[in-house]
Amino acid sequence: MVNGVVFVVAVLTWSLAGPAFATCACQCVEGVPRTACTNVDEARAEPNACGANGQAIACAMPPALEQPPARYVAPDGAADCRARRLWDPHTNAYSVVAKVCDLAPAAAGG
Repeated sequence: MVNGVVFVVAVLTWSLAGPAFATCACQCVEGVPRTACTNVDEARAEPNACGANGQAIACAMPPALEQPPARYVAPDGAADCRARRLWDPHTNAYSVVAKVCDLAPAAAGG
């Protein structure tokens, strides 16, 4: 994981009318505030949405998982993709399940 940044690759189950964020936003992911973006380019461009401008977010802890989260093949620029629960303020629960990936470390060189 790079700077606590994750991105949502594809929504598997979504109880909201639209996405929780348009680009990058501070989002509760499995009880931890994380910068969540919709793709790798956005995540690299805005890696510090959590904590930017004095923003703080407190996340409730979700109930324990009954089984390990599903794993997915990571797209270019990403690593460790898995199903994760996101906080849904409309239901006040971790009712959004999305495919979430960490940013892969940027390649050295130039």
